[in-house]
Amino acid sequence: NNLALLLEDKGTFAGAKALYERAITVGCEALGPEHPDLATYLNNLALLLWQIPDIARAIPLQSRAIQILELRGDVALAAEYRRELDSLTAEREYPYLQIVFVDEYVATL
Repeated sequence: NNLALLLEDKGTFAGAKALYERAITVGCEALGPEHPDLATYLNNLALLLWQIPDIARAIPLQSRAIQILELRGDVALAAEYRRELDSLTAEREYPYLQIVFVDEYVATL
């Protein structure tokens, strides 16, 4: 995840995307599908996808990150992610899409 952040900062979006996807896969396997670190990985990938833009994939990933945090009781970070999502969807006028469960997403990688 940290290397992906570095690549994203340098504008190497394809490399960052691949590393975020790998972090999600490994995180899901090692930590479980509702671990707060996994929420961070999902949110980071979603924010990258907003930049590309791949909105259809970004919204459900960010929504799932929010759901994980709410389930874990991290209300403050969930609210921060929700504000980001609300801001980005309002700017682009995209409706919310269905929440993707992590195991379904990992299966697509």
